[in-house]
Amino acid sequence: MFNQVAWVWIAFAAYNLLLVGLGIYLYRLYRDEDLSEYVLAGRKLGLIPTALSAYASGTSGWGLVGITGMAYVTGLPMLWYATGGILWSYATFFLIGRRLRVLSGELDSLTLTDFFCKRFDDKNNILRVAVTVICLVFMIGYVASQMSAAGKAFLGFLDIGYVQGTIFSATVVIFYTFLSGFRGVAYTDVVQGGFLLIGLVALTMLGFVHCDGLSGLVGSISAQDSSLLTVTGGRALGPLLGFVFSWFASGAMGFGNPHVATRVMAIDDDLKLRNAGLLTVTCNVTAIYTGVWLGLIGRAVFPTIPDPELVFPMLAVKFAPPFVVGLFIVDPNVKTQFLRI
Repeated sequence: MFNQVAWVWIAFAAYNLLLVGLGIYLYRLYRDEDLSEYVLAGRKLGLIPTALSAYASGTSGWGLVGITGMAYVTGLPMLWYATGGILWSYATFFLIGRRLRVLSGELDSLTLTDFFCKRFDDKNNILRVAVTVICLVFMIGYVASQMSAAGKAFLGFLDIGYVQGTIFSATVVIFYTFLSGFRGVAYTDVVQGGFLLIGLVALTMLGFVHCDGLSGLVGSISAQDSSLLTVTGGRALGPLLGFVFSWFASGAMGFGNPHVATRVMAIDDDLKLRNAGLLTVTCNVTAIYTGVWLGLIGRAVFPTIPDPELVFPMLAVKFAPPFVVGLFIVDPNVKTQFLRI
């Protein structure tokens, strides 16, 4: 047991040292550049960093503990949220993406707040104050939820106190974010997003094998609650419409997330947005739908757990090698918020 825990700690420490080292390296490399480099990577972000960073920042801690936890509780009805979130991420790139990239560049806007003020000639700063207040109110809550996800990851993976895990994660994220700026955030998102995507798929496959395939999974869950295996969740038409609307609408927040929209603003060529959008949507489809299946697999493997949001860490500990488990304790998407608020 000691050796397993030691490997988890080694992987976790190595990952965090990588983040800190990257932050220091990028700081030394770009410290003489202007504010545009710090806030938007000088608008020179490549296609793959743009796409994977948009996916990772949009999914974030919600993809690590939220989706799987909700699917554990509600079952297949979580597909309504998944569908809504995917459609809205598509809209960010294909409906407003190119226009936002071109206009923000022409107006020399580094943030969405700055873009709105210049776009609508906000001479009295009324719009600036309104947008700033909106970002503060909602992004502070969002940051808090991501730190909560970090705390639960520590609790589930390493059995470390929730508060201690949250504080440690925040310290590391703040350090390398303020050193390396947006470019460091995007590059770490590539590593983080790619690893989580592979991990979600691998854990899902291992989970199906453990449950003796789809038929075994269905049989196990049916014995507990068959409504978990229907897209209605056993709801009548009225409650179902309310359920679908609420979850579909919650996915709409992706359309206005400043930390996703700024990826569009940072890409080096607006003509690359189509391919970047296709890659982002593909990653989102894979991550969200595997997250739903992992929630169901978790229900079959762990019929009762104290906190449904711990189901992903518990599955990782059960199926993955200790070193890989340590890499799963990745930082949530708080870093971009520090550059937006």
